[in-house]
Amino acid sequence: MKFTAPSKTRAALLASSMTVLSLLSPAVVSAAPASAPAPTVKVFAKQGTYDVTVPRGVRNVTFQLLGGAGGGGGGGGNNGGNLTGGGGGGGGGSAAITCTLRISSYGQKFLIDVGAGGKGGKAGSGKGTAGDTGEQGGRSNVRVREYAVVAAGGGKAGIGGEGSGNLQSGGGGAGGEGGTFKFCGARGTRIDGKKGAQGAGGSSNKRGIGGSGAQPGDGAPDPKGCAGDAGVGGRGGTGAGTSGGWAPEQEPATPGGKGADGCVTLTWATPAGT
Repeated sequence: MKFTAPSKTRAALLASSMTVLSLLSPAVVSAAPASAPAPTVKVFAKQGTYDVTVPRGVRNVTFQLLGGAGGGGGGGGNNGGNLTGGGGGGGGGSAAITCTLRISSYGQKFLIDVGAGGKGGKAGSGKGTAGDTGEQGGRSNVRVREYAVVAAGGGKAGIGGEGSGNLQSGGGGAGGEGGTFKFCGARGTRIDGKKGAQGAGGSSNKRGIGGSGAQPGDGAPDPKGCAGDAGVGGRGGTGAGTSGGWAPEQEPATPGGKGADGCVTLTWATPAGT
């Protein structure tokens, strides 16, 4: 059988058809892997009660809690002479906790209580009048209805400085103990708060300085979005007395500082498609 070569016209038509088919064929492009969505973080940094609902599909939530810190004790009064009042003790730092709970995948509502910082104690005024003790910090909780599932206790209050008598200046007040109450229904990190510093005793022509407020314990979480002083105790007040120097003047005692509010954060992996 004799083979007949295609004519030039037929060859041109065939080449044109192949070009059209190649243009109509879809290109194969490798899809870039989808990146995981950023985790969802909820921050509650001011004293009060809030509610938050974790969406459907979330199975694990990590909680970080700091309780409210203790208030500082007030400075002690004096007798109007060169003897001075003692400084108030610093407030204790709050307890801290981090834990992760497994929850229902159908969505879960939590109530959040952020513990208030304790008020500072009032200053003493007059001979032998001690400053008032501050107030304890409030507890921070994560609740399901009325039941706490995670909690961190508040720091204790600093004690007021002693007032001066007729023969000696006032002693400094003791610092408040750190918060110790911690609860979580799962494994986690539980840390006691630190104790506030004791106030300095007064002396002749030298007022007693208040003790510094304490931090939450070593290794405590530093949740993003919380105030830098969250869970830190209030400073003790300074005792009454003379200012010292060439022309000393009588200065009143000062009240203790307020403890800082606590803070609560919730973190979970954002479900795909949200």
